[in-house]
Amino acid sequence: MKLGEAMEFAPQRTNSKCHIDNMLSILYLSSMEGPTLPTDPWTLFVMSVFRLNGQIVEAGESISGSVGQTSSRWQVLGSTHVPQTAAEIARRLGISRQGVQRVANVLMEEGLIASSPHPTDQRTFLLELTPRGRAVMAEIYSQQLKWSSAVEKVLDVDRMRKATQLLSELGDALEPEVQRLRKNKDE
Repeated sequence: MKLGEAMEFAPQRTNSKCHIDNMLSILYLSSMEGPTLPTDPWTLFVMSVFRLNGQIVEAGESISGSVGQTSSRWQVLGSTHVPQTAAEIARRLGISRQGVQRVANVLMEEGLIASSPHPTDQRTFLLELTPRGRAVMAEIYSQQLKWSSAVEKVLDVDRMRKATQLLSELGDALEPEVQRLRKNKDE
């Protein structure tokens, strides 16, 4: 695979927001010696996931922006339909607890989520949607359904379901390794 062909996997951004996955993709591509890039299935898969993630985040910015939110806020709001701690949300989303807490603090200031003491661990708090937060999520979901129905018109829904299953299986398979790497990093 030539560099020009692989660049299609690097998300093309026109705004100043650059996500870590985009940076990693670009750094990886620019670090390659010569015109040949890896063609192994795992690297190509990961590069495709990075590209897809960038596209979803960009679409999420537009969708959530229509109601004055951001993709990051949408992710945290969407995680609080059921009361959860910031750490639980962070683990599920694959981001830092501190990042979730920063977003949660803004959402609490706006009255979109509330916190309450955890019933079994008084050191932590549960985050959950307020009625106002539910109304914002309903509007975001309405906008997201319009967008996703357009996407579904060009994709086979059964293939999407199979891809979803595969991604879930990959996430489950990778989790022990991610935990090991996290533990090594913290030591």
